[in-house]
Amino acid sequence: MEARTFDLPRYLSVLPLFTDLNRPELERLALGCQLRRPSRGDSIFRVGEACEEFHVTVTGRSSCSRSRRPGRRR
Repeated sequence: MEARTFDLPRYLSVLPLFTDLNRPELERLALGCQLRRPSRGDSIFRVGEACEEFHVTVTGRSSCSRSRRPGRRR
């Protein structure tokens, strides 16, 4: 997905959290957004980290897991 062709305000408008926002509000929200392409196995955030971002999966899938010991996921 090319960032220059992706209509982020339109995508945000269909998310239940943002359905009440009008187009100018969605555009302002989109200005603070970043499109990222993590690779398989990349960590988006870790347990205990301060919450500083809001994440939305646009395409593909993500999962949450907790590692008890190095190399083991739960």
